[in-house]
Amino acid sequence: MNVLVKTEHRALERLLAFAVGKGLQNKIVADFLLAWWDADRYGRFDLQRTVALNEAFLEDVAAVSTFVAHSPAHPESLGYAEQFNAIIRKWHP
Repeated sequence: MNVLVKTEHRALERLLAFAVGKGLQNKIVADFLLAWWDADRYGRFDLQRTVALNEAFLEDVAAVSTFVAHSPAHPESLGYAEQFNAIIRKWHP
């Protein structure tokens, strides 16, 4: 499956919006998303860090992880390049 279903789409949208914030949870979400975007460049993601996320964001990470595990689609091919580049600008200036 290469297309985000409604649940995954909403989860990804929430994570993308949250990832450009200022706190620890924001950074964890940003790192999770950037590991999908380009793990070689932005680092691997330690799943143990998800213990610091609140339940809502943890569920969103799980939904997006499930999509990534079942799809070869890259965020850019799904139309999210601009949002991911905003995360990169925020956390990797």
